[in-house]
Amino acid sequence: PTGKHWVGDPTCACVADTPPPPPPGDMTLAWSTVAPLPNPRNFTAAAASATKLYCAGGLQDGTPGFVPYADEYDPSTNTWSRLPDMPIGRIAHGVEVVGNYLYVISGATDPGWNFQDPSCWRMNLTTKAGWERIADIPVGRRDFGTAVANNALYVIGGNIDESRAVMKDVHRYDPATGAWS
Repeated sequence: PTGKHWVGDPTCACVADTPPPPPPGDMTLAWSTVAPLPNPRNFTAAAASATKLYCAGGLQDGTPGFVPYADEYDPSTNTWSRLPDMPIGRIAHGVEVVGNYLYVISGATDPGWNFQDPSCWRMNLTTKAGWERIADIPVGRRDFGTAVANNALYVIGGNIDESRAVMKDVHRYDPATGAWS
């Protein structure tokens, strides 16, 4: 092809006269099936540590209300393990791993989706002894994005009521101080 092509790397984005080379080796991309989730559900949230996957909350067919289930998947053994249930079931919430803790953030906790619960919880992934309540997020919400950077947890956007009013707020939780900003 002719013309200019964008080439990017972690330190710069440049313009080159030729397209970048293809990835090295055989980069055949394919999906594979792994062990099924023991308690199938939708509206769940998931996160990953360096070695495990975590799934918490959601809505399960035939179960009234939102489920408090939490599960851990180990790719090295292709197995799921049940973790202690969250204190309250929720959907449209956030889940992230920061350091050695699994965090559950806000979401809807009432079956009418009318209450966006500001409560936040964490579980030590070494002891897996249960959930510890941490500081509430300043504004409860649902349907938001989460990310982890520099050992802090970020909550991005979401909505706050049945009108689905979209939020532009971004909140940061610092596990070292236990505070939101």
